[in-house]
Amino acid sequence: MSLNRIHSSAPIVLPHLHSIEITENTTTMTSAFLSSFILPAANRVYMAGKYDGIGPCNGVAPILPPSITLPVLSTLTFAKLSPSPGNFEDVYLVGAVSFEPSFPHRTPIYIEVIGSERHPVQIKLRGLATLLHGAPLESLEIGGVDVILDSEDSQAWFDVFETFPRLEKLDVFYISSAEIFKALWSGLRRASSVGIDDHVIGPATRNHGRPLPYLRHITFHLWSSEDPLEPPFNLAIDEMFLYLRERAMVGARLELLKWDRREGSNTSSLHPQLVDATRTLLARVELEGLVGEVVITE
Repeated sequence: MSLNRIHSSAPIVLPHLHSIEITENTTTMTSAFLSSFILPAANRVYMAGKYDGIGPCNGVAPILPPSITLPVLSTLTFAKLSPSPGNFEDVYLVGAVSFEPSFPHRTPIYIEVIGSERHPVQIKLRGLATLLHGAPLESLEIGGVDVILDSEDSQAWFDVFETFPRLEKLDVFYISSAEIFKALWSGLRRASSVGIDDHVIGPATRNHGRPLPYLRHITFHLWSSEDPLEPPFNLAIDEMFLYLRERAMVGARLELLKWDRREGSNTSSLHPQLVDATRTLLARVELEGLVGEVVITE
């Protein structure tokens, strides 16, 4: 079937279709095919396909249809974004939306991007914010942040946090540089501080007095070969403390700050002083009472 034929007809409504799975097609064909339907009852959608070089390979737009096709996209409360460099000849994109037993009252989405030498992963944080704009996300997990193009841009993180003001839980994995670590905390700090400065605050957050009023749990995975005692990491740590102190000052301490060392623990790429430096950092956080609980998982 040609793309022209797919786009030539009005979308068909399938009111009783609950589950659909599409694999082995190119990303363009998958997205175009799904765009020819409206699936108001769909609660399990699985898509996997090879990137065909048409359009930007950002791991989000090429494979997922517009929200009019899947109204469930506007109700998502859990999202997981997982890009990885990969070693295949081609890029593979996977998108899944489904109800799961572990999330009985939530609708999660899982987006995976497996890159290749010929087509490096081109995913951006802003792509996620654009795709799920308006969704009442409560939990966001971002893996492979080290291969996300704009992960060193604090404005990109700010855009994400501003888009999802109802976040309760944030997990960020594979932080491989001081710049990413600093951008993460800078974005969080900016998103929280605009609530104090009323001329910047947006209508979505004004009702709550500050953005991210529900954020209570943050898990980060820091695994870097950079020296944690050098100025770049010191600046990142300063930004983290400013964020935590400002939250504590307005009575909004995080309930949990967790450092997860289990994911991708490649000791050959780890700076020898990073573990001790991070332990010292978290001990300072705990000593100052900036969070309710500090946890290190190994």
